Amino acid sequence: GAASAAMMTALMNQCLIEVLRRVSEENEGVLPWLSALDDKRLAQVIETILEHPEQPHTLEMLSETAHMSRSTFIRHFERCFGRTPMDYLRDVRLRRGAQMLQVSDQSVDNIAGKVGFASRSHFSHVFQEQYGCSPMEFRRQQH
Repeated sequence: GAASAAMMTALMNQCLIEVLRRVSEENEGVLPWLSALDDKRLAQVIETILEHPEQPHTLEMLSETAHMSRSTFIRHFERCFGRTPMDYLRDVRLRRGAQMLQVSDQSVDNIAGKVGFASRSHFSHVFQEQYGCSPMEFRRQQH
């Protein structure tokens, strides 16, 4: 009911606060990625990637979205997020792929395309590097 939803929201907020505190402590109080989201230019890029990871994003397109030169965008993004924009995009795509493997019976080919990989083999190779197993092994472990 309504009370359950309110309680769940309150608990999730408390969990988020605890996670942010621990991350902050581990990074000596410095969370550049959090302050980066205050930068509307980078926030727009993150939103673009999260809403459409399957799109063929390039550094040029993302830097245009941020209204920055390519080199300034890369430098600013790396300073804020500790990785390149393309590494961030790859990670988002892989997480989405992993989620889809968990909740759907779609083929790995189909999932690879839906999350922005041009081929199943490239998706499988990068997935193996990230998760330590093939997409099919990951799916079997999750079910």
